[in-house]
Amino acid sequence: MPGAGVVHVSVKEGHFEEFYHDVSTFIYCIISGSGTFYLNDEPVEAKSEDLIVTPPKTRIHYLGTMEMVLITTPAWSEEREHHVRMIEGR
Repeated sequence: MPGAGVVHVSVKEGHFEEFYHDVSTFIYCIISGSGTFYLNDEPVEAKSEDLIVTPPKTRIHYLGTMEMVLITTPAWSEEREHHVRMIEGR
């Protein structure tokens, strides 16, 4: 399993599918914009220059308009990600 993965993420409204990963830590570096991350249903406000770090098995979804760099370590793998639910009514 590679050491880390890096991707650019740009959202206009958010990521409405709640998920968690068995082994990867997700590190979101907010480049611009703002929003709210929900980590195990707890809201965490995020804005430009913030860093949001989520350990493995943390349920994640977020709302807002943001440009981010996402680092996963170890690198993300599809087979270890689990989709929990779609977020509606927000």
